[in-house]
Amino acid sequence: MHIEPLATPEVAYEPPEEFLGAYRELSAGHITIRAGDGVVEIGRLLGSGGTKTVHDALLGDETFALALPSTGGGASSAYEKWRLALGEPASTDRLRELGCLVNPQCAPLLLTVNGYPLTGLKMTRFQDLPWSIRDPKNLTSSPYRGELITQEKPEDVERFVGDVALDAAVLVRQGILLEADSINFAVAPEGVRLYFSDMGAMEIQDVDPDSMAEEAARYASAVLNRIARTTSADEYRRVGPLIDDFKEYNAVVGRVGVRILEEALRSE
Repeated sequence: MHIEPLATPEVAYEPPEEFLGAYRELSAGHITIRAGDGVVEIGRLLGSGGTKTVHDALLGDETFALALPSTGGGASSAYEKWRLALGEPASTDRLRELGCLVNPQCAPLLLTVNGYPLTGLKMTRFQDLPWSIRDPKNLTSSPYRGELITQEKPEDVERFVGDVALDAAVLVRQGILLEADSINFAVAPEGVRLYFSDMGAMEIQDVDPDSMAEEAARYASAVLNRIARTTSADEYRRVGPLIDDFKEYNAVVGRVGVRILEEALRSE
């Protein structure tokens, strides 16, 4: 099976002058951001990382999450990262088509920052989603404050991890490569599911049957580690036996990986 890679913006050796101007203004602060004829009011910081900062935003009577380039690390680095981040709408659309949980709205938004053109990313805020999200990168701003893991016995915790990780089967089946940082958790009516975001660097490769087991194990490891990063002290007490011992960790990853692989093959 051959799957065409997602289109990405053209690479520039140096940031264009428009980006440099917007970057300088963002770095200095005291900015006015416009979209069309309206002024975008920037509210509280919802999350931040090496690639982007996400803010509560208001345009007219519409509230949304607005992602802008991070200003740490210099303009050239910021431009290269932002160039990749602008691939996120296409990645989000692709996963949504496959039935994965992603942001209902992830679209480029043409802005000016103190007069300098810049493309931002417009998204639905976590608090407005139909699911409650736990984002391991931004736990303080994650809406879900309850416990993901309530099971006490290690075998029951492993079963829970495997059930959640089954959402990765479609990625294995389609040859989709995501980093662990793209994996979050959504508490939905049907239970806990994977929620994918920050997918600008997503890649799609030809599906190689010989490497599917390896990819399934990679996603099993990523899900287990992401769950461990989100836990309270009580939750870690429950999941700890699965990850603190290296031999047991590898065994759990192997078994969960087999479940992911079986689901991927079953759905072909």
